[in-house]
Amino acid sequence: WVVGYKHGFMMSKLRRQAAGKRKGFRAHPAEGKAGGSHKKQQFKRKPRGKKLGRRGEDDGARYRVREGGEKKPAVKIGVKRKTSAGMEGTKKQKLSGAEESQGAVGDKQPPRKPVGKKERRVERRKVKQGYGLGMETKLVWEQLRRHDVKPEGRKELLQKLMKLITGHMHELAVKHDTARVIQSCLKYGTPEHRTTVFNELKDHVVELSKLRYAKFTAKALLKYCTPPQRHYLISSLYGHVRRLIRHSEAAEILEAAYNDHADAAQRIALVQEFYGPQFALFKSERGQPLGEILVSNPKQKTTIIRHMKEALLPLLEKAVVKHSIVHRALLDFMQFCDEESRAEMIESLREVVVGILHTKEGSRVALHCLWHGTPKDRKVILKSFKTYVKKICMEENGHVVLLGVFDTVDDTVLVRKALLTELCSSLEELCDSHYGRRVLLYLLHPRSPQHFSPQFTSILTPGDGNKHSKKLADVRHRELLEGVSAPLLEVAGRKAVEWAQSKPHAPLLLQIAASLPGDRGTILQPLVELLSQPFTPTDHLAVHPCGHWVVRRLLASEGGGASPEGAESEKHVYFAELLLEALPAGQLQAWVATNRGAFVVCSLLQSSVAGVRERVRRLLEPALEGISSEGLKGLEALHRELQKT
Repeated sequence: WVVGYKHGFMMSKLRRQAAGKRKGFRAHPAEGKAGGSHKKQQFKRKPRGKKLGRRGEDDGARYRVREGGEKKPAVKIGVKRKTSAGMEGTKKQKLSGAEESQGAVGDKQPPRKPVGKKERRVERRKVKQGYGLGMETKLVWEQLRRHDVKPEGRKELLQKLMKLITGHMHELAVKHDTARVIQSCLKYGTPEHRTTVFNELKDHVVELSKLRYAKFTAKALLKYCTPPQRHYLISSLYGHVRRLIRHSEAAEILEAAYNDHADAAQRIALVQEFYGPQFALFKSERGQPLGEILVSNPKQKTTIIRHMKEALLPLLEKAVVKHSIVHRALLDFMQFCDEESRAEMIESLREVVVGILHTKEGSRVALHCLWHGTPKDRKVILKSFKTYVKKICMEENGHVVLLGVFDTVDDTVLVRKALLTELCSSLEELCDSHYGRRVLLYLLHPRSPQHFSPQFTSILTPGDGNKHSKKLADVRHRELLEGVSAPLLEVAGRKAVEWAQSKPHAPLLLQIAASLPGDRGTILQPLVELLSQPFTPTDHLAVHPCGHWVVRRLLASEGGGASPEGAESEKHVYFAELLLEALPAGQLQAWVATNRGAFVVCSLLQSSVAGVRERVRRLLEPALEGISSEGLKGLEALHRELQKT
């Protein structure tokens, strides 16, 4: 191109010089020098249509004069020419003399209209296979998915849509824009429509589960199909579990199948693939858990544990270890492996324990890590809980792990620094949570039969006596309680009146008053002030459904002058004494007139605090003649108590 351009430029210059038309031409200083640049060799030309020069010659031979005086544009030298086939030629040729004199007439093509990115994208889509079918189905689907469509109209749209997609469902399910069409057919379709979709896609579940958008179609199949069809879909995953669990997209479908749709036998069959290749190929109708397999074939234990170790160690990543099927396999491994394999697994698992606490099996695995882990392992686990303590306390399964920490970790300074400091900063929220209150109750009174059932306590007892816990349980409990006593007393003092009238909070209030060393007056004084207010038989604390029970329990919990552990006798405050000193005259007589109030007075008579019983009898002497059994249990109990010597 450069050579052709220079040749044309030089020929034009020579013609101008020969014609003697250098007037008005201003050559560039670099003109004529070899190797000059493209821009330096440009010059000014007269515009087309300028007045012809003498003898019909133009400046630069722009026009040729034919016989008869007709003007014809000459063909420029070095410009692309039209080929015989009507296409542009790319080779630049010098025209002959005849062609120069005669010239060549070419039709000028109109300029192309610029095409934007959106138009080009649409054109590329049209070339792909199935574009027309996809557009038709999406037009129908746009009407079908609307919430304001009437049932009759939706039925017609479904019939129309099923006619379009039948035979092409697999092709549509793997595309990002038409996968939702199949999902809507499963959601709004009749059982016959769902069966049609199932028959076309039942053998492609593994393939669909690996695709980013098609996996939602597989999930819809599991959700909307019948139980026999769902059983077939889950069984199609057999033999692929270990590959699917490591796939970022397919792991979600495997988790949904295991956690939401599979029955007990199918869950066992899916987990068995971690035991070895023979369990992935051969399935029994009634799945056997690992315990039964080892009982029937004890010689296979070494092989199974080795296969499980090889399968589970690569999965200990945050993105994969969160699935419950992995938690089930880890729990089986922890229960039946040898000490050396368990120690290796704990070392790999200790940094991701915080990510498995949300499931039942995962929390049991975390307990095994605490029971059998070294002090270094326990330290790493506790540090991983940082910033998650409040969330763990409020979880159904996660809070059990914290109770295991309180039972096993001897380094109470680390526990107070890593867990209790963050726990105390959110005490009010934890007190309003069911599982948060259980954590606080366990700190106040571990394994109390009043708050924890034997079934729940049996979860924590296997960790007793482990070889890494040396400190006595009572010493560990007392050291932990010192870290929460002051904040708990402060919160309970502010919330005493509210908690006394709330059934979920009342046990926590009573346990704080009974267990914490310190000034109990911060809790008891607000209750005494509320009880000493003028009595009304409808909304007074002495007749409240929960409040009167709290008052009775506080009175019954006071021993005969013995102070709680850690409190001095002279500083101990008794609720019965505070109450009798604050009650106005005639308040007890008013309580006796109601059933619940009579129970409260009966509890005062039963108090073992020195001098309380006699003071109550003296206050009730003016009304003794009027007290009789009237068919109310509270009055009957009070009558029997007054008859005692």
